[in-house]
Amino acid sequence: MTIHFNWYAPSRELGILSVVPSYLGLRIYFNDMMTDDVELRNKDNYSIVGSDSVPTSEVHNSEVVGVVPEPDVNYPEYVDLECTDITHGREYTLTITPNKLLSWDARPLVSNNTAEYNGVSVLPRVQTVRSISATLIEVIFTKEMSPTADILDVATYSFDKGLRVREVTIVAPGVVHLLTTRQTSSEIYTLTVS
Repeated sequence: MTIHFNWYAPSRELGILSVVPSYLGLRIYFNDMMTDDVELRNKDNYSIVGSDSVPTSEVHNSEVVGVVPEPDVNYPEYVDLECTDITHGREYTLTITPNKLLSWDARPLVSNNTAEYNGVSVLPRVQTVRSISATLIEVIFTKEMSPTADILDVATYSFDKGLRVREVTIVAPGVVHLLTTRQTSSEIYTLTVS
C-alpha cells in the first residue's frame, strides 16, 4: 500500500476567523487548529466590551464566565464562551490576549486577535407571573436569564398597590422567585420589570 501526503505549512498568521453570538454565549472560530491547554480554557484571556456608539447608560460589557473548546477533538477549531447576556449594546468587540493562545504547531495568536459583532437584539420578556404563597411570586421569562446584578436587583421589579420586593432568587434558567411583602388575598397586582 502506498499513501501520499503533503506536509501542511501554515501560510497565514493565527487568528480569529469568525464569531457567532447567542444570548448567553459566543462561538469563536479560529483559522487553524488550536492547542487545547490551560490558556485556551482561561476565561481571563477573553474580553467583551460594548461599543461606544450607544448612549453611555446603555453600554454593557459582557463578562466571560466559562470557556468550552470544541468537544471530542485533540486540536479544536473553535471555543464556546459562556457569557453574561449580550443584548444591551448594539456592537461588541471581542479581544483575545495576544501570545497566550497557541495553534497545534505552537504558533502564538499575535495579531488578528479582535473581532467586532452585533449582540443579540431581543431581550427576554416576562412570560408568566404566578403567586406561590402570600409572600412568594414566580416570574418565568421567555429566555434563560444570566445571573447579572440587574436580574438579582430588587429595584428591577416593582408592583402597584404598595407590594414591595424584598429578595430575588434565580431558581432555574429563565425563572426567578420574588420574596415580597404580604399580598392581599384576591387582589390583582401589576408587575413592572425594568
